[in-house]
Amino acid sequence: MRPFHKPPCFYRAVLATVACLVPAPQRPQWRSTNSAFLTSLWTLLQRGELPRSGKTLLAGFCRECFRNAVFTRCSPRQIVAALGHPVLPFAALTAVMLLTILTTQGLPTMSRLWSERSNPTDFVFGHAFVLTLAAFIALRALLSDPLTFHGWRSVLFLGAKTTLAMLTLTCFWIESSSAVHASLLLRHEAWWAASRVSSTLAFLFACGWLAGWCIADQRLRCPSCLRRLALPVSLGSWASVLDPATTILVCPQGHGSLTTPEVHDSSPDQWTTMDRSWSSLTT
Repeated sequence: MRPFHKPPCFYRAVLATVACLVPAPQRPQWRSTNSAFLTSLWTLLQRGELPRSGKTLLAGFCRECFRNAVFTRCSPRQIVAALGHPVLPFAALTAVMLLTILTTQGLPTMSRLWSERSNPTDFVFGHAFVLTLAAFIALRALLSDPLTFHGWRSVLFLGAKTTLAMLTLTCFWIESSSAVHASLLLRHEAWWAASRVSSTLAFLFACGWLAGWCIADQRLRCPSCLRRLALPVSLGSWASVLDPATTILVCPQGHGSLTTPEVHDSSPDQWTTMDRSWSSLTT
């Protein structure tokens, strides 16, 4: 029988796993301190001396341990820099694509469309029409937003990110809608038709939204290192005409700053390049 004061194995295992995030020199002290706190917390819960439920307190303790371990390993500035890395959107989209491939066991609907391309059927023509309309909507969303490009790196990054995002969304829509349509066709044909129309409209809306997100994400990236800009500072006033409200964001690597107006009808975004002396203040 487990001792009265000894916490359950699950929470001790969680604490041991989270302790792996702490740097090795600080790990023994960190683990002993939190183990003692967990033991005390469990003892008080067993005695009924705490007003809140035990699961809520233990879950909060686990979250706090994870947060403390992460900030012990990495500083807040390093976490912000990691979240703004240019590889992160590609990694997230690739993960969604791989998950779709594994879930559907090899994208069977996409394989069927590719195999029937030489002898098009209504199935192929329907998907081709929707994909053409989606490409037009995405292109229209990209061209309607006046985005200033600063070099070929920004253009290639935006093109690659948008292409991968649209490809991932297309595969997810085709495979998920095919599975939903097949299940609803067995119930009633009206449900099948309604699902096809609703899924197509949702896909077209998602294409426009995703293209807008790519543009918005690109605007808040440094044209030199392609990292997300950080440290936003608001200046000016909404009631002033000579000094309108603006937000200044700085590149984490010190390459420059971006001034974005908070009033949409005012001047466009302005990028200011910094020399290398500023890098020591931001990195």
